[in-house]
This record gives sequence, structure tokens and C-alpha cells, in this order.
Amino acid sequence: MLQRSMTHGLLAAAAVLLLSMGSARGDVALVQVGMAPALVSTRALLYDIEGADFPAISADRKEVAVLHHSGDSFTAIAVDILSVATSKRLKRFVLLTENQGGKQTSDAAREVLWDKLTAPNRYLAAKRFVSMTPLYSIEWRDNPPQAKDLLPSFAQVRYDLQTGEVTIIAAADGKILLRMRRPVIDRSGTDPDAPKSFSQQVPEAGWLDEQSQNVLLLLQTMTRDESTYPVEWLVVNLDKAK
Repeated sequence: MLQRSMTHGLLAAAAVLLLSMGSARGDVALVQVGMAPALVSTRALLYDIEGADFPAISADRKEVAVLHHSGDSFTAIAVDILSVATSKRLKRFVLLTENQGGKQTSDAAREVLWDKLTAPNRYLAAKRFVSMTPLYSIEWRDNPPQAKDLLPSFAQVRYDLQTGEVTIIAAADGKILLRMRRPVIDRSGTDPDAPKSFSQQVPEAGWLDEQSQNVLLLLQTMTRDESTYPVEWLVVNLDKAK
């Protein structure tokens, strides 16, 4: 086991070196799925995956890669490749199922996970995916919840709790770059305490690719009964949205 782990470590180091050389020529850092450096047997296996550089966009600006969490406890993890033109999923690389992601980490499980990183990392390297820049995120702990600007030099973002509307305003001239309000999905509630229960997708976070002016939105479904819905992704081009 130790010899196998050392081999993985050498291969990973070689891959990082090659990617660093490539990024130096292109002056960009290519995105890869990583592994947490230390084994902690008491943590869930899903936390062994490192993906801080996601979401990412391909060099030709035709595809976006996201680290997608799903399942009732969001313990299933996959690398999803989305079309920039349609937001539809083109490829999925499953890293962990819901049952696997919730289990405690172990040497054997980490070895299997190492092997599963190979396919998505090869694809990401071949298409030269680079990180998108965080644009905003909604702070639900605020009262009322507000959008936190993560790229204020580019735009300010406003969130309306009553309507679920997100507005992106250009920092340079104050023009509205995007106004996003998803329609209410369902108004027929069965809860006697909330007969007009509703569910609505809220764009709770966004990432920007300044070169193409594409924004990736994370859509979270909000409900009064706090039911769990899968998150969805939407790509919007700011130039076309004006």
C-alpha cells in the first residue's frame, strides 16, 4: 500500500510539473481535481476531494466544468462538463456516489478515488480549462439575505428577498448587465400552515469569465417547506443579455 501511495504521489507531482510548465507558457493555471494531502480517518470521504479552482471554462470558451454535489445530503460528487451555449450537461465523471461520499475515509478508499481522478483530469488538461472568477454569493446568514460582491471592480450585485431577483450592475457606468428572476415553480401547497407554499430557483452564486463575458450561475431551489431539491447550473452571456 505504501509503495502504491508513493507511486501515486510521484505521478501526481509529475502531472503538476507538466501543468505548471504549460501554464507558464500560457500564463494561466490549468484546473485539476485534487486530493487533500493528509489522511484523516474520521472525516467523510467527500472531504478528500479538493476542487477550490472550480468552476472552470475551457480555452475555446465552449464548455464549463463544475464540481457537482448531489443526493439528499449532497455527498455524491461528480465533475460535470456543461455546454456554454445551452447549459446542458455534455459529460459526467462520477467521483463518489451518495453512499461512498458519506463514508469515513480510508487508505483503500483513497486509492480508488485517486484512480477516478485520472479521466476528468485528462479531459480538463486536454481542453485547457481555467478557473472562472467568483462574482458574488448570497449571504443567507444576513438579515435580510444580501448578495456579497466578490468582484466589486467589475460589478455590484443586488438580491431582492421578496422576488428572488438578482441584478448585476456594471461598476464602470451603473448599467444593468443582467436581471435574473426565475419563475415560481409551484404555488399549490398541501401544508395547512402554508397553503400557498411555493418553490423558486434563486441564483445564489455566480462566477465570471471576463474574456467571454460568460457568467455561470448556481441555481438553488428555495421552498417554504424546506424540501431538498438538486442544484442546477445556468450559463448566461452578459453581452447577449443586455
